Amino acid sequence: MVKYLGFLLLFIGSSGLGMAFAEDYKQRILILERIKKMLTFICDRIRTEKDTLPEAFFHTGTRFDGKWKQFLRELYEESEKQTGAALEEIWQEKSEILREDMEEADFLQFRGAMKQTGFGTVEGQFGALIDYKQRVEETLKELLEQKKEKCKLYQTLGVMCGILMIVILW
Repeated sequence: MVKYLGFLLLFIGSSGLGMAFAEDYKQRILILERIKKMLTFICDRIRTEKDTLPEAFFHTGTRFDGKWKQFLRELYEESEKQTGAALEEIWQEKSEILREDMEEADFLQFRGAMKQTGFGTVEGQFGALIDYKQRVEETLKELLEQKKEKCKLYQTLGVMCGILMIVILW
């Protein structure tokens, strides 16, 4: 009886692990969609309202909550202080609060989004944002195309590994 209970728990655990991997994949998509949304709002504020980048951070921050709002608010505050730090440095420093929410590759790309931009040229800042937004859109497109297959694969592998372990231990 205890043996069968152990097999059942093993099966449930490995199936749950497969579902957890599928959920992580879906969460990655949600994070990238949030980044795309944030960049769209920032670019729209610059394009339509002729905001400076710090102003665009402030206004975009009102549309988000949690860590994202904090990230945008701190970007605004730090860039408004005009301490002489480059926008790239401020972005990299403040982006650390979002590290645990993202996969490492996505975070590194996010952290480097403002490379080679300065406070002097709005066109350069805007161009860097547009370039990063396009990279996020490409990544999102690939992930969404593979979502159904990958999630199903993760779940199936979890179930199959559970069955395999039960057969081996039998």
